[in-house]
Amino acid sequence: MRCPKCGNDVPADALYCPHCVGDEAPAERTRRLRAAGLRGGVFGGVLGAFGGALVWWLMGPQRGVPGIALSLVFAGVATGLVLGLARSR
Repeated sequence: MRCPKCGNDVPADALYCPHCVGDEAPAERTRRLRAAGLRGGVFGGVLGAFGGALVWWLMGPQRGVPGIALSLVFAGVATGLVLGLARSR
């Protein structure tokens, strides 16, 4: 298989290109990872808020429902953050 960045041959079982892995500057990598984490966190937060609003709408403001709805938002943010960071690697 060929690396899409540098065009060199890469072993099929390699996780990254051994030829161009060090080409990215540390500041650029940090910026890219932060942007990916933020994108994932916002996307997960929106989905979590939608799920929380749906639970609130279906069950009403009964005892314990606000906590469940809020935990769905936080779980969505955390999951989106992790998946966003994992996807950017």
